Amino acid sequence: MTAIVYHQGKLMGDRKNALFTNPVTFIDAPKVFISEDKMFAFGISGKTVSVENKPRYEEIIRKIIETMTLSGTDRKALDQIVEIDDVQIDFTHGIICTKTQQFLIQDIGKVYVRRFDGGTHGCGTGGAIAAAMLRCGVTPTETYRRLPKIDHMSGVKFDIIDTSKLKAFVIKGDK
Repeated sequence: MTAIVYHQGKLMGDRKNALFTNPVTFIDAPKVFISEDKMFAFGISGKTVSVENKPRYEEIIRKIIETMTLSGTDRKALDQIVEIDDVQIDFTHGIICTKTQQFLIQDIGKVYVRRFDGGTHGCGTGGAIAAAMLRCGVTPTETYRRLPKIDHMSGVKFDIIDTSKLKAFVIKGDK
């Protein structure tokens, strides 16, 4: 139901969001976002991110980035479980990007984070397929045009965020 991909400094996500009604219906809504402070971008699968709940996601994601940055001062922190106290996580997986770092996140009861700086990576039902096409030289437009023929739950419309235009990430810590 999602094709979120990081490739060559760009975070991309399709816009086909499923509403689990009977029958299932789909709406057009973004899956990739830039934080309010413009220091990070993220794409998550699972629940559709609304204007009302975006600040909560940003708070969770900021804590993940800070934890991975502080524990990886030697840039060797690859995999880690990040404890998020008193916050319900309702995404299944996603990709987080700062100007210089990229992480795959997965909710496994706790938040599992894997660093993959610079590599191409995808998540969601169509993410791995889209990542493979992009690695083989297919353009983003052509990738998302072809993708629904392979993964009918991913959409043709997509958004791109150029992570090189993000501000440098600054650790704010606890307020």
